[in-house]
Amino acid sequence: MLTEEELKEILGDIHVSFHRYYKYSFYYRGEPEKYYHDEENNIYYIYRIQTEYGRNHDDIYRYEVNVFHPEPLFPLSMWTAVKIERRNTREETWETVYEADNY
Repeated sequence: MLTEEELKEILGDIHVSFHRYYKYSFYYRGEPEKYYHDEENNIYYIYRIQTEYGRNHDDIYRYEVNVFHPEPLFPLSMWTAVKIERRNTREETWETVYEADNY
């Protein structure tokens, strides 16, 4: 698993966009199909980012969603849950590199 600092270094100033709402939770997704080059190993990775905010009606009552304005991914602690997966372009399987549930 990667740390938040390592992810910041790899992903940079990445944003997530509103995807859907379900049972007191707002779900966001990261920028699709963004490739990152690991120069040390000469491998290209694709990252899949999913975040969640809410799970409690008191939390979402005060939360404003703008579907036209992506939210910054960092700091990760602002999200109720975060899952970040990656796969290298030579393989088909995804590996989880960060997962947190802050609820």
